[in-house]
Amino acid sequence: MKKYILLAICFVGLAFTGGQLFAHDDEGHGDWNNHSQLNREVRHANSMMAHVRWELREYHGNRHIRQEVRHLADELGHVNSEVNSGHYDGGHVHSEIEHIHNELHHVETELNVPSIRFYRWN
Repeated sequence: MKKYILLAICFVGLAFTGGQLFAHDDEGHGDWNNHSQLNREVRHANSMMAHVRWELREYHGNRHIRQEVRHLADELGHVNSEVNSGHYDGGHVHSEIEHIHNELHHVETELNVPSIRFYRWN
């Protein structure tokens, strides 16, 4: 009988908290939705990098632009490593991704890519 009462209390407690007891990241980096959003941003950054590399080949970027893309690829590789390891500061990673996104867009403008061909972040 005591087991049933204890189970009932647990179920009622979970009902009132909405299951939030289990929706946190053990590393203290926020909830799963933020982690999911961050993974989505990382995937976008990786896709944008591939797109800009294609544009670099297509529009024949000069040596300076190629070096910039290599540098950004290294930065993105570091971000990927951080996220894949699971030990990261979400705010820092988000700002790094935003920086990489802005710089890659700048590369697109330096290459004189028609705006219709710009990578769409949405």
